[in-house]
Order: sequence, then C-alpha cells, then structure tokens
Amino acid sequence: MNGNILVSDHEKIIYQKSFGLADIDTKIPNQTSTRFQLASIGKIFTAIAILQLKERKALTLEDHVSKFLPDFPFTNITIRQVLSHTSGLPDLQIFDPFVREQPDRIIDNTLVIEALKRHGKLEFPSGERWRYSNPGYCVLALIVEKVSKQKFIDYLSKNIWKPALMTNTYAYSAALFHPDSLRAESYRMPVYSYQLQKVDTMRRYKALLINFGGLQGLGFIASTTADLLSFDKALHAGILLKPSTLNEAYQPQKLNSGEQVVVEPGKLTFGLGWFVATDTTKGKIVSHSGFIPGGSTIFIRNISKKQTVILLDNAESDGLHLTGENVMKILNNQPLGVQKKSLVKIYTNDLLLTGTDYAASHLQELKPDTTNYRFSSGEMDYAARELNAAGYQNQALETSKLLTFIDPGAWQTFNSYAELLWLNGKIKEAKLMFKKSLSINPENDFAKQALTKLEAK
Repeated sequence: MNGNILVSDHEKIIYQKSFGLADIDTKIPNQTSTRFQLASIGKIFTAIAILQLKERKALTLEDHVSKFLPDFPFTNITIRQVLSHTSGLPDLQIFDPFVREQPDRIIDNTLVIEALKRHGKLEFPSGERWRYSNPGYCVLALIVEKVSKQKFIDYLSKNIWKPALMTNTYAYSAALFHPDSLRAESYRMPVYSYQLQKVDTMRRYKALLINFGGLQGLGFIASTTADLLSFDKALHAGILLKPSTLNEAYQPQKLNSGEQVVVEPGKLTFGLGWFVATDTTKGKIVSHSGFIPGGSTIFIRNISKKQTVILLDNAESDGLHLTGENVMKILNNQPLGVQKKSLVKIYTNDLLLTGTDYAASHLQELKPDTTNYRFSSGEMDYAARELNAAGYQNQALETSKLLTFIDPGAWQTFNSYAELLWLNGKIKEAKLMFKKSLSINPENDFAKQALTKLEAK
C-alpha cells in the first residue's frame, strides 16, 4: 500500500496509519492530512445532491432526465435509472472522437449531451441491465445545476461538504490546477516494472487524466480519510439526508423485470449511488470504490454496526479493494478473502527476463490454478499497450497476439491487436485483425473507420 487507511468503530478511530510517499521526487511521506484523488467515491456526493433535491420536492426519481435537460437525446430514461446505472448510457468512449479531433481539448460537462447525441445509441434498453456509466453521473451533475441554479461544485460545498465539516475536500483534476502542497502525487506501477511512475505526465493516460479532467459528477474530487469519516458521521446523524431517504438509497434497485440489480453474483447489488453487499449476516454493508490511473480507493460502511473502513492510495496498489473488504471482515470475525497473484504481472516479467516461449508456457501452466492466481483479459490488453508505449514493441505484439488465442471470442482483443499492428507499421496484418474484430462485432465503428483509413494507404 502507498497511502492512508482509517478504521472506525462506532465513530471512534481504532486504527489509522499512513504508508509510502506522497511525492517520490521530494520524498514527502503520506501523512494523515494528505489529500488524495477519490476517483469514483466522488459519485456518492452526486447521488446525495440528487436525493437532497428529491427531499426538497424539486424533482422525483421517476422524472425523465429530459424534463430538466430538454436536449437530452434519450427521452425515456429516468433519474432513478441514471442513479442506479441501469439507464443503458454508454461510458467515457463517447468523448474519444472529440479528443481525436482536438488532442488538447479539455472536456467538460457542457459537452456531455452533444457527445451522447453524437454517439447516438444506448448500450441496452433502459432498465434492462446494470452497467456502470461515468457520463451518467455527469448528466446528474447537470440536473443538480439546472434545478439548484448553482454551479455543481458550489452546490456540493454548500450542501454537503460544509455541513459535514469536510474542510479538506474540493474539486481537483490534473487538468484544473489547484495548488496544494498536501495533496499526494499520483503514481502507478507498470506491469512490466517495479518502478513507480508519475501518471499525470504519461502520454497514454492523457485522455483520461487531462482531456476528461473538466468533467464533474463522476469524480475528480480530492479529500482525506478524516474528511470521509466526518462525512460518514454526518450521514449517520441525518445531517445530509433523512433516515428514510438514506434507507431508500441503500436498497437494491430493480430492473424492468422486477429482478434485483446484480453487480457481482452472490456478492454485490446496487442502490442509489451505493454498492450494496448481499450478505447481511454481519450487518448492512454499503460501499463505493474508486479507480483511476495513479489511484485506488475504497469507502466501506457497515451501517448496522457503525463500522467504517477507508483506504486512499496514490500508487494504484494491487489488491487494495480486497484489503479494505478484509479489514471489515476482521472487525466482524469473518474469514478473510485470499489475495490472488496477477498472472499478467508474472507473464510480463517472464517475457522481459526469459523470453516469449517461456512466458507463454508458464502462463498456460499457472492459469488453471484459479485458487492462487487471477487472470484478466483487460489487464493483459493493458499490459500490451504499456509494453508498446515503453519501447518493447515486439513483446507488446506477442502479448496482444497471445491474448487473441486465449480469448478468441472477444472483439476487443482483435481490435487492440490491430491497433498495435497499425502503430508498428504492419498494415496488412492490421487490416486482417480489424476485419476479424468486425466479424465478431459488426457495430465496431472504430474498426470501420480504421479500415477506411488503411484501405486509403
């Protein structure tokens, strides 16, 4: 871990500690006062703002979004569906065309509706499924501004942070400069190395950290573990919302079919801005986690027992979310979850130290042992891109190629392989892989556009 942890029981701190560095260059250590990027924990504030407006009868959760935002292109979507991630709204890919056209443009909430219109489609019919949507929470921020007639951050400050005595919480992104010597720099450890790197200056994270840094409602808020404990206390005390409203927020939401939302089978469902644990034997547990290049966070609350676990990390430390869950289990005398080793990290280190044949063979040997090892296609795809960006082009291509054999039914793997081939001047091969990706997903617009450009060469 490279960050701060705070554990409280009945609102009293029983464990608090800082680990690692806030700034590697200056060797400033993380301290209890260090402020961290909360990542998606910030979505809780957006949800509470909407629920406060509901309490004031300024809106209802069954209102259609278009009632407040007339240009919103999907007229059947309700506020409840956006809050519960059942709207079908897409994710951050809707902003990619704008960044490609203007690489230095800072995307903010004024562009959200235009981006949704340009994207033109939902991921699924509203209310049919659950899928996380960051732009959905930007839409909620726009509604807060429209109804309250205040800037979104001003609303949060006046109605949530100040009443909850959160004196070290504010809007922060790499795109919007905020001088603060107590804020932790953001680092990450590449899968191919054990050397931390500052993410704000890394080209491959520019879109997410810089271009998207003007967006509000989805995150980009800095805070401390102490402020989040103050927030937790304010929720318990009914300072921010009525107990009945909070109880509604903690209830699993339902799909059109009447079935409960399923986030992780047998483990997690989703309420109104909160992940909700399905196991209630040790109390009602709600949480929200966050992840951004250079940051990993988790905020867990056992609302039945007033137990709270907060972990804020500025180096994207592996396994942080499981650590948070295990701390809550320690408090309740439950067996701990086992931290599995990343097969992708083992593979990439084998690849660079021993070679392609051994790396692939070792991966295939360990992959069946799901008790001790975990494998993620997304992580392996990410590793290939990192390797390529770091100058290991041959190893990157080998990694991406191997993934197409491991996960042959996923159009994304062929799409990623095609992109790497294209970047490395292998045009004929890139065409073949884009065509393969399209054969699996005929609606892959990126592959269509790429093929048009490649055919013109």
